[in-house]
Formats: sequence, structure tokens, C-alpha cells
Amino acid sequence: MVQLEDILAILGGAIFKDHSGQCLNCLVDYYSIHDALYAEFNAALSAILFAISNGWMSLWFECDSTMVVEIFKGNHNPPWKLLNKWSKCKAAMAEMDFRVSHIYREGNSCADKLANYWINSKVSSIWSSTPNFIVHEFLRNRNHLPNYRFNSH
Repeated sequence: MVQLEDILAILGGAIFKDHSGQCLNCLVDYYSIHDALYAEFNAALSAILFAISNGWMSLWFECDSTMVVEIFKGNHNPPWKLLNKWSKCKAAMAEMDFRVSHIYREGNSCADKLANYWINSKVSSIWSSTPNFIVHEFLRNRNHLPNYRFNSH
């Protein structure tokens, strides 16, 4: 059985890695037009259900949305349109070894690239290995190399 150590999710994109940092799967989902919290929380719930469907019962969820992390910690209410999906995930998470933590956007560059793919393609996709368009960021992340974001202001 695969033990997951990382999951990065943003705007419908997720990366599943094992304990050694190897990519197990990547996925992106297109949710039509909704607000950012809805899209990010829906992506998180979809990623958890994907993990469960693959039998991965040890999950560390990293997210660059502090609001989504706060929902998982019970400090904020989820979007009401996702309450049924949230209830299903909460029941499943009770049976899992589950952790949630915040990661800064700079540390989430692979998920950011997946989100950009999702925004441009508007189709759902699943890869069983690292997609070519994120290999550079994936290797930087796996080798603990820093990522920087610069602002022109």
C-alpha cells in the first residue's frame, strides 16, 4: 500500500507524492466559473476522494489557501454548495491518517503550474507520472531548491 506524504492542491490541481517524493499522480479538474474559495475547496475535496479511491489512507494535505486550511481545521465554514461533499470527505477522513497544513505559494509552484494548465485547457486530466510542463518545478521542489516570486511594485 502506498503511503502519501504530500498533496498540493490549488484551483483544481493536485499532486500526489509518496514518502520519498516520487510522483504518483497529478490531476486537474475544471469546475466552470465559481469564486476562488469554492474552486480551491472543491479541488481539495476531490483530491481527498481521489486518494481514498486509490486506497491511500495516509494523507498530508498542503494548501496555499489559508481559508481552505481553516475550514479543514474547523475554524471556518465551508461554502454551502459543498456541504454534502464535505460531509462525505469528513466521514472518510475520520478513517484516515490525515494532516493539513498551509504552504506558501512559492512552495507550491507545481500546483501553480497545474492550475495554469487547468485555466488554459478547461478540461479535467489525470497523469500517472509527472507531466512534462511541471518537471522543472517538480525537480526543484524534490531537491529542496528555493522558488521566488518577484513583484514589480
